[in-house]
Amino acid sequence: MKRSGTTILMDFDRDHLGAIGVQGQGASARVSGWGLIKRPDSVQAGEPEALGRWLRLQLDEAGLGGGRVVIGAPRSEVVLKLLSVPGGRALDEHELANVVRLQMLRQTAVAIEDAVFDYVPFDVEGDSTDRQVLVGAIPGEKLAWRRRVVESAGLKLGGLRLRASGIAELVGSSAGAGDAPALGVGIGPASVEFALVEHGRLVFARTADLPEGERDVAALARRIAVEAKRTAMSFRVAQRTPDVGSVVVLGDDALARSVALRCAEVLEVPCTTLVPPIDGLAELPPEAARAMAPLVGLAIQDARGRPGLDFIHPRKAPDRMGTPRRAALLGVLAVLLIGGGGFIARSMTLRSLNAELEALSARSKALQSDYLDALARDARAEHLEAWIEASPQWSVQLEQVVALLPAPGEGPLDQLICASEPVVGYSGGSKAPYPGSWTSNSGERITLDGRSVSRDVSTALRERILADGRYGLSVRGADVADRFSIELRAEGGGP
Repeated sequence: MKRSGTTILMDFDRDHLGAIGVQGQGASARVSGWGLIKRPDSVQAGEPEALGRWLRLQLDEAGLGGGRVVIGAPRSEVVLKLLSVPGGRALDEHELANVVRLQMLRQTAVAIEDAVFDYVPFDVEGDSTDRQVLVGAIPGEKLAWRRRVVESAGLKLGGLRLRASGIAELVGSSAGAGDAPALGVGIGPASVEFALVEHGRLVFARTADLPEGERDVAALARRIAVEAKRTAMSFRVAQRTPDVGSVVVLGDDALARSVALRCAEVLEVPCTTLVPPIDGLAELPPEAARAMAPLVGLAIQDARGRPGLDFIHPRKAPDRMGTPRRAALLGVLAVLLIGGGGFIARSMTLRSLNAELEALSARSKALQSDYLDALARDARAEHLEAWIEASPQWSVQLEQVVALLPAPGEGPLDQLICASEPVVGYSGGSKAPYPGSWTSNSGERITLDGRSVSRDVSTALRERILADGRYGLSVRGADVADRFSIELRAEGGGP
């Protein structure tokens, strides 16, 4: 499928992140941003969330804020098989998918139940009845790890492709159309990827690690050339095909040119270097352009709509039961339309009544809330009134007390003290929100201290107060003949 817009292609080459943005397609495709960064020791590969946050920062700094994300997976993490299916030419897509799965179960040590696999069938050539299928399987935990990293970066994983497919796309367009296979070499910062291309398509791949910290170009070139020869021999023995006819090394820096020369010596075949034909790639540093070349090849493969392994969108076998299942569903729908009219009508009525019930319930809740608010306002008003009623009426009290006192000549008054302790209380039940009532008491106290000409005057004063009945009485201090000290308390007052 051809795609447009911006595609962010990246891979994790051991402790290095390579990312490049490709915008547009075809002749208008161009590089929109890139980054080749070594992962710091503080960010561990075993912590995908932390790695995702670090990835987000690196992409932002590289000007790759958003787009479709495609990750290139190394051959070392993918089980890759070129299967030859006898009689495959006569099989339909459903039968071919089942045969491929069965052969993968027999020929690989990976638990297919825990892995994601995809396959690409090759077109049948000549009169052969057999058919070749390139099958790849990646363990489930490898895919899950990449998903967590990309999701933690705030992105969505749109594809997980085989990195060697990008090399094969570039090599196949330049040197892989002949009868002899061509070997493509993609040199990354920490590993080198080999892709064997036959008739313009990927048929074999291999990954080899590079020694960490090695800066000697000649030593690296010799090592890569030896690995290239091993790859070519492994393919020839496994597939019984002719020797490699050419080698194409991606990139045009000193290391790429040195590798091409060494491979020409070791394999004794023509060797060339190749820079992907995409606008903006030549502006990158030569080492970065070389490392990004396989990812650019994946973008070109997408733009050309060429099939390739994709473990996010694996090929699915056709659904043979699709047509009968659709027919059965249409039959059920007809039964529902013909015989279920009454049921549908009742369902519609029930939904209408439920909607009305919900509206009435909401109205009831609103009225209940208004009622409780009114009760609260009423309680506050009555509470305030109770406090007002609790205020002492001193003018009335003093008039009543003075009327009870003895004549000034018999019992002159030395001191009169008025005090109050107002109390407001509430009493009520619990069967209604506000069923009770408020009570108030001013708590008035009047203290009388004076002299008397005789004990009879003091005794007569106490008797008049008790006979009046409006006050409670308590004597303060010792009872002496020539003095009185009395505390009056309005009936019902505080202690």
